[in-house]
Amino acid sequence: MVHQTLLIITIPAVIIHIAEEYKYDWVLWANEFISGVSVKQFIIINILFVLLCTMAALLNDSAILFSSSIFSLLLINSLVHIAPTIKQKKYSPGLFSAIFLFIPIGIIGYNNLLQNASISFGDFAWSIMIGMFWMSVPFFYQIIRVT
Repeated sequence: MVHQTLLIITIPAVIIHIAEEYKYDWVLWANEFISGVSVKQFIIINILFVLLCTMAALLNDSAILFSSSIFSLLLINSLVHIAPTIKQKKYSPGLFSAIFLFIPIGIIGYNNLLQNASISFGDFAWSIMIGMFWMSVPFFYQIIRVT
């Protein structure tokens, strides 16, 4: 039940995160690293992010590996905001929602799944890899776009 609730809570958390990124111009910030990141790309990636989280909430335990990978995606997304902030000593748009929403949801989600034996350690590892894949998609798109 906690797993399902957290997956449902993930959807508004992601929307809050996107709103923070938009309000503080994540696109402008991202263009400091790689030129040509557009608002259109930002919108498409974030629509996919919301749809992915919605699918995970709908599928829940029937696709536990898929749904639990959302917790990994949230945690990795947090690192993508925290690391540049520390390195540059400059705010990364989305940082606050990543720290105060994504990290707690990700940790509580995985903790609950592991404590209740809802996933094995092997599934936990696969879940993390799937989350890494989800997070890599926009990065690979940018690499392909500029080459």
